[in-house]
Amino acid sequence: MAQIYVDEDVAHLAGDLRELGHDVLSVVEHESRRSKTDAWHFREAVSDRRVLITWNKRDFQYIHRLWTTLMTLQKVDERHSGILTADAARDYQREDWIPTVHHKLSSTDPLAGRLWIWVSTENRWVEDRTQPEED
Repeated sequence: MAQIYVDEDVAHLAGDLRELGHDVLSVVEHESRRSKTDAWHFREAVSDRRVLITWNKRDFQYIHRLWTTLMTLQKVDERHSGILTADAARDYQREDWIPTVHHKLSSTDPLAGRLWIWVSTENRWVEDRTQPEED
């Protein structure tokens, strides 16, 4: 199963994801990781090679696009492990979000270097337009 880094805003989902067999690192379960910036959490997810799950779409979409640009400019040399987020996270219920995320993590869709957004009105995952260039 997947190695996951759950942001503070989705920390309540960590137990459910573990029950499904995922290796989950939850920000709130580690005192040293609390109250850090989004960039700090992103760096930790990258260094731990974990897919980052968050409902903070705006900030992590910006970080993803910056990272992808820096890769293109050859300023960073590795892809992040992926980011999963949602378009209207406050509308999601735990019982809906867990199977949606689990299905995505179990799919054959590429995650590395990509940001996937769950679009509730379309009931599907949409990939952010900024993607890593293929070698």
